[in-house]
Amino acid sequence: MLSLGIACVLLVASPVPQDVGGLTAFGLALDRAERALEAGQLDQAHALVIRALERDRKNTRAWDVRARWAKAAEDRDDEVYSRHLQYRLSLAQGVDRKIQRAMWDELLILDPLARDLYGVKDRFLKKLIPLAESYEKAGRPHSAIDVWKKVQAIDPENVEAQLSIERIAASPDPSLAGEAKPKDLFADVT
Repeated sequence: MLSLGIACVLLVASPVPQDVGGLTAFGLALDRAERALEAGQLDQAHALVIRALERDRKNTRAWDVRARWAKAAEDRDDEVYSRHLQYRLSLAQGVDRKIQRAMWDELLILDPLARDLYGVKDRFLKKLIPLAESYEKAGRPHSAIDVWKKVQAIDPENVEAQLSIERIAASPDPSLAGEAKPKDLFADVT
């Protein structure tokens, strides 16, 4: 970590340099936010964690610091919001399952409705996917593509939805041309 001398300089220095000792502006802001939080300086900690999140909104550690700040500031809404974002990002980033489970347990304590919220995706997908498949079988490609797009909106990482849209759009129906992706003419060129 940083030596005590560098840490003191960072606390006193008013402008935040872009790179000091291998730390980025994000890392500096987040480290300073944690120190301010530990020292009980809630206003400064809040400003610094917001600065860190402006630089990297997808960092789970930054959302954890914001949640801890919210708890210290007794802002339950912000704490719940921060924990939800931290959990969603950990899922998207493939964080270790044990860590995700710990986040999930903490989130359920804060927000008992979280179980229902995250269950909505599965309930809708169970209804939408068969609907899209039935539209495709019935020869209704526009309706099928619309439903597959809804599936993608709910679950952006659903590979089946993307492949189905591409397969249906590749049919010779000219009205589907807007959905089709042009073939890569240089795919075999090395």
